[in-house]
Amino acid sequence: RQTFSLHDDLTISLNYLCKRSIKLSRLAEESKPNTLIKVLEFGAGTGILSGDILECFKSFDKNNVKGRLLSMEYDSVYADYLLKKYDNELEFTFLQEDSKVYDPPGKFDLIYSSFADHHIIRNEKNAREYFSNIQINLHQGSKYIVGDEFLPEHDYKNPQERIKALKKYHSHIIDKANDDYNMANDSKNRALIQELIELENEALESGIRAVENPDDPNSGDFKVSLKHYQERLKGTGLKIVGEPTRIGPQDDALSEEVGGIYVIEIKLA
Repeated sequence: RQTFSLHDDLTISLNYLCKRSIKLSRLAEESKPNTLIKVLEFGAGTGILSGDILECFKSFDKNNVKGRLLSMEYDSVYADYLLKKYDNELEFTFLQEDSKVYDPPGKFDLIYSSFADHHIIRNEKNAREYFSNIQINLHQGSKYIVGDEFLPEHDYKNPQERIKALKKYHSHIIDKANDDYNMANDSKNRALIQELIELENEALESGIRAVENPDDPNSGDFKVSLKHYQERLKGTGLKIVGEPTRIGPQDDALSEEVGGIYVIEIKLA
């Protein structure tokens, strides 16, 4: 999603997750001397957020506080990419494992997921497995921070309504991208915008395949509405802290119509 920032009303800063939402640097400042802050990332993808977290670690300059990041990604292509990208980072450990069920040793001070949950969670069974895994990796003072894309509200059990919601969400982004493409005055910007359009079309097609054939291994996009995500958390031993932060669209009516991007802070109930 490197090109996603082209669209101001549907954008998420990965740095927002790292520095503002959970105040990682502040956590370091408040920690006791010689503390090791342990961070877990589920669904690392191409490692954009991983890089931001590692940069945060480098800003720790008080009381010998250190950071350690364990990132997990199941996809073999992304796994190879991540291993090469951060091979020389001493604070980074990577595991090619299934985030739904793999329980790494110990507890973590922070757990992150950025644009990953709607790929990790294919169905309600997966949701229970995944949230159970998050729960056992948190301690009473730690938090799980998720940033993700959410569809407009709809009847999840109705396939036609799900497809309609998918089309509303992705079509909004594609329409804006087409407008930007027509206004772009250089080839580099046009290429980036064209990449975004292709990504959104692929995501839409993948989402529709997931509705029509949930067992299709080529389907990897399983977006739900924000309300549905919140419903999945009930009875899991986890609870949302405060209200989800909407990154975009900022217009209430538009967000209700097309969905949006939110950052959600979660802790043990």
